Amino acid sequence: MNYPQIKTFPKDKITIDVFLCIHDLSLSKQTSELLFLLHSLFKTRRPVLIITTKNDLIENQSDCALQFEQSIRRSSSNDSQLLLNVPIIHTSANEHVNIQAVLELALYACDEPILLSSSSRKSSHSNILMIKYIPPTYKDAYRNEQSLKHVIQTEYKTLLTRHVLDFRLGSWIKFYTNWQHHTSIQTFIDMFGKQQAERLYDEHIDELIRISRQKLIDERLIPIVELLVTDQKTKLS
Repeated sequence: MNYPQIKTFPKDKITIDVFLCIHDLSLSKQTSELLFLLHSLFKTRRPVLIITTKNDLIENQSDCALQFEQSIRRSSSNDSQLLLNVPIIHTSANEHVNIQAVLELALYACDEPILLSSSSRKSSHSNILMIKYIPPTYKDAYRNEQSLKHVIQTEYKTLLTRHVLDFRLGSWIKFYTNWQHHTSIQTFIDMFGKQQAERLYDEHIDELIRISRQKLIDERLIPIVELLVTDQKTKLS
């Protein structure tokens, strides 16, 4: 991402509660332009958050994130104290990791000044106040997200197992029309999308067909084969 030079902010035209600086961590580039942008934003005395993206594309994410944080925290500039405290959140929109943490921290940054007295606001910077909110690391957030996805997927599959017992009952469209307001389906679609929900439904139907065919073989075909084999042995004896 290119950071255009910021000269001035329009007065009495826009209201800004917090700045979110988005940095693509998957690209190898210097942080000098980002630091220049942060320097301009700090002058506004508004809360500033640094959000790194595309962490799912980075092989050594933990090492890369640590190097990035150190390049920000250890910068020798007039903003060193502010850079030491500015929150940095590592995210992945594709994997939905730490997205909720960004929203929570942004809301916290907006609400925090309201909780302070006027004199405190004059003497303190919003970013220093936000160090009380510690966002989860990308590794922990990824692990939590995977656990949540597993639970949501299990609940949806359980719903299919309990209520779709016959592959002849109907199509996905009919099933979705009847069950679309169920919490398990709504939550699954919110997380994975409707197309994925339909794919798992089709897989469940295929499994029911396989079980039905196997049952037919076990109950009808195998007894006939056993009878023929027994009859053949009798004739040979």
